[in-house]
Amino acid sequence: MDSVIKYSDEGLKNLNKFFSSRKFIRVGILAGEKNERDSDDASGMNNASIGAVHEFGSMTGGFHGHPIPQRSFIRAPLMGIKNRAEVFKKAAQGFKHGLNSGHFVSFWDSLGAALVNKIQDAFSESGPGWPPLSDTTKKLRMTRHKGRKGGNEKPLIDTGQLRRSISYKVVSE
Repeated sequence: MDSVIKYSDEGLKNLNKFFSSRKFIRVGILAGEKNERDSDDASGMNNASIGAVHEFGSMTGGFHGHPIPQRSFIRAPLMGIKNRAEVFKKAAQGFKHGLNSGHFVSFWDSLGAALVNKIQDAFSESGPGWPPLSDTTKKLRMTRHKGRKGGNEKPLIDTGQLRRSISYKVVSE
C-alpha cells in the first residue's frame, strides 16, 4: 500500500501575508467616531476629553471644581491577565480562520470586538478598583435628573454616552 504525503505551504504564505500587512487596532474613544456628546451636555467637552479626565484623574479640579479620581476604564481592564487570556482566546479563532483562508478580517474584528467588550464590561462592574462616587457627584446627578430616586450610582455611568463611545478601528501603518 502506497502512502502519499501532501504538503501545502498555504498556511505559511498566509502567515507571511498577515505579518506583512502592517495592521494594528486602535481601541478607545476614536476621533470622528461617536466622540460628540448629546446636545443637552452643558460641559462643552467631547467624549475623548471626558474620558481622558476619568482615565487619568484630575487633581486640579474636575467638571465642577472638585478633584476627580482616576478610574481607568481602558488601561486597567485590558491589563488584567484574565482579561488578556479571554481576549486572545476569541481572537485566536479568527486568526486560525485567517491562516486557512488568507483573509484576516475575522481576526481583526474578533480582536477589536473582544477589546471593546472588555472595556465596556468595566463600566458595568464599576471597573477594577474604581472609587465610589463622591457625595457631591451624587447630589449633582440627583439635581440633573430632577430628584429622581434610584438613579445610577455607578461611577462613569450617568447618561451612558461615554460607554457607548468606545469603539475600535483596524488601521494600516
